[in-house]
Amino acid sequence: MISTLIHCFGIAIAGFLIIGTHKGPKEADFLINSFISLIFIYSHIIPFYDPTMKLFLVLAYFVVTLGGIVGGVVGALLPKISIGVSFGAILWLFISTISLPVSKLGNNIIFSSGSLLVISLTISIILSQKYLSIANEIRVALAAGLILSTSVDGFLNKGLFFTFYDLFRMRSSSLICTGNCELQLMIAIWVIGAFSTYLIQGYVNGTLSRWQTRSHRYQALSTHLSNSIDSKVQSNSADIIKQKTFSYPSIVSPNFFDLDDVNIPKVLDPYIQSVVPITQRLASRHGFQIGNSCNQWEHAVMLLTNETKVYDRPVIDAAIRIHARLFDNYRHWCDRMGTPPLLLLNKLDSIDYNSVAGSNYQQIDDSVDHLIYIEDIMLYLLIWGEASNLKHCPECVCYLYHKVMEDHINNTNGNSKYPGHFLDMVVTPIYDVIASAMKSGGDHVERKTYDDFNEFFWSPSCLKYSIYVDLFNEDFIEQGSIDNLQLSLGTHVSNAMRVATKTYCEKRSWLHPLFSMRRIFEWHVITFTLLTAWAFSTELQWTYAFTLQVGSFIFWEISFLSIVWTSLEVWTLYPQSAISGPSILGFLIRLLAGYLVFVYQSMYYHWSFRQINIDNKGQTLIDQGDALFWWWQYFWLSVVSLFFYFLESILCYYPKIVSWLLTWNNDVIQAILNICYPLSQLYVGKRVHVEQGYVTKYILFWISLILFKVWFGYRYIVHPVTIPSIELYDDYMNFQKISFVKTFGLMFVWWFPHFLVYLIDLSIWYSVWISAAGGLVSLIERQGAVRDSASFRSHFIRSPLAFAQRLLHDTSSVRQKSSHLSASTAALNELILQPKVSEEKSSPVMKAKPIRAASKAMSSADLQSLNFTAKSSNNKNDKKSGDKTFNEGMTDYLSDVRSQRWIIFSKVWNEIVSNLRAADHLSNFEREILSFSTSNELLLPVYLPIYQTAGCVSTSINLFKDSCNEYSSEAEPEKKIAVIEKFYESMDVTMIEAVSEAWELLTYLLLKILGPSHKADIESLTNSLLTMAKTNDLFGNINPDALPQILNYATNIVSFIKSSATKRKNNPIVTEAVIVAEEKSRKKALAAEKHINNTAFISNGNSSHSKPVSKMKKSVSAGFLPSLGADFSSEVNNKPTNKSKEVTRKFVMPEPIVQSTFVLNDTLRDKLRDEIRNILNQIKGALRGKARAGDLLGKITFILSFESGFFWNDIYASIQLDSLLVQKPETTDRVSKFLTIVNKLNNLLKLRQSDVELSSQEAIRRLNFFINSLFMDIPVSPSIKYCKEYTTMTPYYSEDVILSREDLESKNSDGVSTLLYLQTLYKRDWLNYLERCNIKDEQHVWSDQHIQSTRIWASLRAQTLYRTVDGIMTTEAALRLLAEIENMNKTDIDTYACMKFNYVVACQVYGHMKKTLDPKADDI
Repeated sequence: MISTLIHCFGIAIAGFLIIGTHKGPKEADFLINSFISLIFIYSHIIPFYDPTMKLFLVLAYFVVTLGGIVGGVVGALLPKISIGVSFGAILWLFISTISLPVSKLGNNIIFSSGSLLVISLTISIILSQKYLSIANEIRVALAAGLILSTSVDGFLNKGLFFTFYDLFRMRSSSLICTGNCELQLMIAIWVIGAFSTYLIQGYVNGTLSRWQTRSHRYQALSTHLSNSIDSKVQSNSADIIKQKTFSYPSIVSPNFFDLDDVNIPKVLDPYIQSVVPITQRLASRHGFQIGNSCNQWEHAVMLLTNETKVYDRPVIDAAIRIHARLFDNYRHWCDRMGTPPLLLLNKLDSIDYNSVAGSNYQQIDDSVDHLIYIEDIMLYLLIWGEASNLKHCPECVCYLYHKVMEDHINNTNGNSKYPGHFLDMVVTPIYDVIASAMKSGGDHVERKTYDDFNEFFWSPSCLKYSIYVDLFNEDFIEQGSIDNLQLSLGTHVSNAMRVATKTYCEKRSWLHPLFSMRRIFEWHVITFTLLTAWAFSTELQWTYAFTLQVGSFIFWEISFLSIVWTSLEVWTLYPQSAISGPSILGFLIRLLAGYLVFVYQSMYYHWSFRQINIDNKGQTLIDQGDALFWWWQYFWLSVVSLFFYFLESILCYYPKIVSWLLTWNNDVIQAILNICYPLSQLYVGKRVHVEQGYVTKYILFWISLILFKVWFGYRYIVHPVTIPSIELYDDYMNFQKISFVKTFGLMFVWWFPHFLVYLIDLSIWYSVWISAAGGLVSLIERQGAVRDSASFRSHFIRSPLAFAQRLLHDTSSVRQKSSHLSASTAALNELILQPKVSEEKSSPVMKAKPIRAASKAMSSADLQSLNFTAKSSNNKNDKKSGDKTFNEGMTDYLSDVRSQRWIIFSKVWNEIVSNLRAADHLSNFEREILSFSTSNELLLPVYLPIYQTAGCVSTSINLFKDSCNEYSSEAEPEKKIAVIEKFYESMDVTMIEAVSEAWELLTYLLLKILGPSHKADIESLTNSLLTMAKTNDLFGNINPDALPQILNYATNIVSFIKSSATKRKNNPIVTEAVIVAEEKSRKKALAAEKHINNTAFISNGNSSHSKPVSKMKKSVSAGFLPSLGADFSSEVNNKPTNKSKEVTRKFVMPEPIVQSTFVLNDTLRDKLRDEIRNILNQIKGALRGKARAGDLLGKITFILSFESGFFWNDIYASIQLDSLLVQKPETTDRVSKFLTIVNKLNNLLKLRQSDVELSSQEAIRRLNFFINSLFMDIPVSPSIKYCKEYTTMTPYYSEDVILSREDLESKNSDGVSTLLYLQTLYKRDWLNYLERCNIKDEQHVWSDQHIQSTRIWASLRAQTLYRTVDGIMTTEAALRLLAEIENMNKTDIDTYACMKFNYVVACQVYGHMKKTLDPKADDI
């Protein structure tokens, strides 16, 4: 069956040669050479194999087949020689075969066949050199007939193939057929097939018609190629020498900086003075465009300015670094070309460009003028600007610079050229060639691409061509004639590019993926073989020696696959791509030497399993050694031949050595590399190695993966298959009816699927391993550490320190004092300090006192650093001292580094939140809870966002309540201290800060509501409570059960104020009429009081016991004594007198209070009185122990009973509320600030964490990413002045930048408009947009006021281009914000924002849009 398939395949090949040779001449050559090689190798290889060992006979057929492939590949590499050799071999076979029936050569056949072969080869080679076409046509015809007759002979089994077999072996044999096997018939088939093939070829090629007209001429291929090149050169000569453009603008407006502008930034002055004169001189000398010159001097000035570092010498050091970086590729290109780089300063070659800092500057001769550096830079930039349309050919720019610099050095006194000369005479001819190739039709096979033109400039031969053909040069015109002109045009680089051949042509075939994955496939084959050998050795109990012998088969596999890969590599290049001479030599050596070694490997390995015939020992080659001897021959031959294979494998672990070898400037080494490794001839890809540390990690990753894969493959893929395979082989050995072919087929069917599984499962394990490795890397780099609200809050409190370390420049004082700390560990230690426990042992309280004595250490990041220090003034006698303490505390606070970090971070954070609100990812409420708050009415400059502190107050109260109950239940002092410590450990920084903020805001609110009449008492009360908190006296002297109720009353106060603020803002309760009415009522009550007193005095007579009756309430108790001597009568009208500031211990009888009958209705006032009274009563009732024995009860009692205060004086109380809530022109700002604080306190007390969760996933993603990025490995940020600049370009053709109204209202087939779809998909964002624009009716979104913002809202969600532009433009906003943080003035901010970042939205049809008044142009 297999022989039948082979013979059918032979007939198909013969049919292709007969009919389709003209369609695939290269394929026909490959088939002919392969067939001749196969017959030759078969006749010489098969005799060395034992036919009884059928498995090794299959191995021999593999050797023969591979030999045929190698013969075809060698023929492809040497087409002319292969045509002659194959033609001679076929001609020899034909002559020898037809002479057999008529000659009786007998034993002389060896001599006659050898002589005839030599004669045939000589004649055919000579004929192929002179008459290539005729020789090729005859060769193809004879080969077609040969293959056809051999295939027919195979079906008839007449022995023609064995005739060829013996002829190639040069021996006489009984197998040579002379008459009984119908040799004449086979020869007839051969002749008929050859004649038919020749006629068909002649008809297709037109040879028959030329014969008829007797005008047939045969020419060599090189002649045709030469004529083609000459015709192309002559046809394109006129195009090269024509000037393309005749007018250029003489004045071009600058892009950024005008030389006539006196307001040019001073930082640019030294660079402009150096760059501009050089640019003008070079532009005039070489004919560069005016616009290009302007662009490039601005470009160079920006480069030099942005390259300058802190300690650089002006201009010089920046120019050196830019020069080194700019000419790095040019130097490598010159090294590739074998020519020295043409630079005005050759001394640059000895400078270490990688270390041009600090003391290394002293290595550079100061006498060297820095203008030489700049001249090199400017010439390169000017050429680069002119050749902007050649941007995909970077080596072409190197070539142009080399040629221009050559002219610049040799012709220093050259004449000036018109602006645009370089573009017309140099760039345009090259561009025309490239553009015509890009526009030409056909696939990549028929036309050249950018890669082909790039590789043209990788060859040193490009240096022999010229870039100038200047007809306007008088010297050139005088020199010559038209012949000289044609010679000059023929050497122009554009003509050379036009006629250059393709260097690579990609073939689209399934063989390409195999060739690309050859290393992986080869590794799987080798390891699968080893695992199979080990599995069989385990089951069959092989010895280690025999297992090693079987496993050494991998050497044979390596050699076999290496020849296959080399053949495929030639196949990828053949026939469209040009192969260089060294590459051809390298391929030939690898193929021929590799195949020769492979043949001997196959024989030696076969003989290592064959038993020696003792009787015939020494008679043949195989009998000269035993099996072990031949295995060692096989082993050492394999090791020596695969030396480079193993060396290449080892060098993969050290890629830096590979790069060094590839770039070693040694002719011998490069010649060896060009032969053994043809890809080394490429210019690119030689310096792409990574650091050894990364390579080690990469190798460890793959080693761990491979070990697991090998174990899994052996355990679950290979080993389970061995037992059934042994049983199949046992059936073959025990049952004669079972053929070897059937057994071999069953084995293949059984093992091949398992091999495919073994081949594929690597992708599965790779996915698992890369996931695990990625997870490990993400943990190390803290990727995804901020993933939910809990992790967000925990990282947010440490973000200011991380922000200062990552994004503030290294010279910033805010960053320097924290640079030694890590953001992940030391930040928390900085935020929460741990003071040492005091050694005092007098009482549990005293021992617990120092645990959190430093209140500012408890706070979050520094915000708490002043909370208690500024508030705990105990000077009750002098209010000015308290104010002084506050001012000093605020100064110290603002000068504190930690506080500065929070101020800076709050500014950045609020800007981020504002941008999210502007993009409608947040609502107004979400913006409010996410923003830092600030007020000059309060102590601290910034307060944490409600999103961070929500729910913390109630949680802290519950924790304190539980701790107090536990504290009271403990009797031992040590356990009481442990309870206190446990409480503080359970309080995180955010909770401490939330309690501190709530206390401060509530105190501020009470002071504002109760007014100046109660200011001293409230301050005294709060200071006393704070003192107790600092000394931890609250744990034993307050009832914690009252705290939740106090919190509820405080929440009610805030709620009442918020609900009444809108109504009261324009409706004050206390008006002028109310004041007048109250005054009349008071006077009337006073007159009545006097009348009563007088009547009582008359009735009592002159009794010495008589006393005036007073309406003073008895509630004026001991708590009132400290305030006696103060005049409260003036405080009714909110006007304290000087007497109120004087404190005396002398008892003074208070004046009786006259109660007015006037009634003033104020609902808010009454509600607030009740709630505040409840708060004070709860505090009063909660006090116990020594706190109750102190003066706190008296203070609270006096506050509640003071009749001129808030609780008893209606006019005073209403005036206080009016002053806080009623908006007048002079009070609008104050009322707004008060309501902001009230709202802050309301959110702090009422909201829980579940109430402040964001609804927009996009907002959550962005905020989480920002916070997470602060804790990742970010490079140290320099100052804005010294940071690197970059420009971003977004090219597009004619896409919509902003969706129009028509686009948004257009409906699809379902009747759904684009806007409706977006509203549904981004429902929450749409509601945020309506809220931001204050749109009540959605129909108003198309009004003139809102149409543009509506289009932008939709474009941000449906137009990728607008999203891109909007996102990239935030870079400038970020730069400006960082500049503001660095305290730059507005002028410097504008200057550096322009210098450090530029964004170009390149619309390719913008000019056409402007011309046609397209609305898209306005959107741009």
